[in-house]
Amino acid sequence: MSQQDTESTYDNNLPLPTSSLTSSYLDMPCQKCGNGNGKQLNQSLLRVWLLAAVLIPTAVLSHFLVYRSQPSSKFDGDIITSSFDTPIKIAIIGAGSGGTSAAYYLQKYSNSSYEITIFERSEWIGGRSMSVDIHGVEVELGASIFVDANKILMNAVEEFDLEVESFGGDDDTGFGIWDGKKFAYILKDFGFYSKLKFLYHFGLSSIRKVEKKRSQIVNTFLNDYYKTGFPYECLCNKNSLTEVTSITGSQLLEDLEVSLEYQQFIESLTRVNYAQNIDQIHALGTMVTMSTDGAKSVVGGNRQIFEKWVESSKATLHLSTTVDIIDKLDYGFSSGYNITYHSSLHPDVLKTLEFDRVIIAAPLNQSQILINVDLPPQLVDNVPEYVTLYVTIVSSPNSLKTGKYFNTTLDVPQSILTTKSCSDFTSLNQINHDPETGEYIYKLFSLKPLEETILNEIFVTYSMRIDKVWLSYPYLKPLVDLNEAHFSYSVPFEIHDELWYCNLMESFISTMETSALSGANVAALIAARDGARPETLVVP
Repeated sequence: MSQQDTESTYDNNLPLPTSSLTSSYLDMPCQKCGNGNGKQLNQSLLRVWLLAAVLIPTAVLSHFLVYRSQPSSKFDGDIITSSFDTPIKIAIIGAGSGGTSAAYYLQKYSNSSYEITIFERSEWIGGRSMSVDIHGVEVELGASIFVDANKILMNAVEEFDLEVESFGGDDDTGFGIWDGKKFAYILKDFGFYSKLKFLYHFGLSSIRKVEKKRSQIVNTFLNDYYKTGFPYECLCNKNSLTEVTSITGSQLLEDLEVSLEYQQFIESLTRVNYAQNIDQIHALGTMVTMSTDGAKSVVGGNRQIFEKWVESSKATLHLSTTVDIIDKLDYGFSSGYNITYHSSLHPDVLKTLEFDRVIIAAPLNQSQILINVDLPPQLVDNVPEYVTLYVTIVSSPNSLKTGKYFNTTLDVPQSILTTKSCSDFTSLNQINHDPETGEYIYKLFSLKPLEETILNEIFVTYSMRIDKVWLSYPYLKPLVDLNEAHFSYSVPFEIHDELWYCNLMESFISTMETSALSGANVAALIAARDGARPETLVVP
């Protein structure tokens, strides 16, 4: 069948074949005894003939009707094809980091052998990576930075020759930690003497202990998830980081005998990165927030990485399109799926496409897809809770010292982190200042909508406000051993026959990079099944 918007025309109730041959055959003489009317024997032979006449064409018809849904793939040199030399059709639901990565790596591992279709509910590529243009400045509303340790994203920047800019590298600006009433700490700039003061205030010993632990964790993660055993069927065999996923960040820092001042600083980072305090988030998530070496973003928006992956994959892209139902094909021995979907322009018009394989690259509980197959109970019973994060962009002619909110005569830092005692917002950052117009652009993260009274106290007045609400990332709660059967970490990435789920890693750790890694892992598992050479299945 061609991949068109159509309903299946396959009918199991095919009529029995009838023709003049039937009556002629009944009247033929028996070839054994020579009697002129060998109906008794011929009727037996007729039954065999009728059975063959019905079953053989039906079986052949069934095979050709469903060959796209159960291809016997082969690897011919560098090209993966089905037994009918037609591309294997793969649907990807979600055009964020995981979905676009899966599309890119599927083609990379197979020399562009697959026919890929991507469905995305939003109007843009990038998922939780989204930016808006404000006064000619591209401002990230979601995932804002990536770092040197993010091998997949860094490789994409180099491959597609994307321009990047360093994050927080201006020596003329510093940061402050706000506790809701006063600044608990201010670093005026990132100059040499300010850095010495930073070391003295937070304690060189504490900083070294945390950095040593962070470095160990990063190296272990890179080895276990990028090198050894890639690709992996599930997370259950990856237990090397159990030590830092089974305890909270505060427990780890106490075990390392980190100073209270430095614990407070680290918590200000977990609040801006994950909107969680160190007594809530597991130690792995805590250490990830400390991995800021080489922090950068793509000029013009990080989403360009994911747009380039889609472009490179040559996938058919359906934006503003919601997948409603996933049905397993019922042609007898098929392993494919029907995808029923609608566009936001025509919500009442349902369309259906047929695929050999399906990759879900969006949180199941947020996608609200009706999946008509049995899923692993661990996946269904352990739905992660996501943080509701409010992002507010403000354009104002005033600097932060103009308002009365911070109640200080000193210069207010351009980047403000917070302690758990600050309930108004988790971070406030100056994005840009245009000296010609005098406008400042600020970005605030909060766990509730920002009231006008608070914004007026901070900025006095403002000319523009943009709000975006995200179900941003899961609460990264401490986990037990990944082998525990009742946790979703024992669930394979293939959650049903040829149905794959990219988001299993999210509760383990949630970043643009790890989502991209999950997509690459699923792509490698599929390509390996289709006969791709193991030495080609590498990341980045």
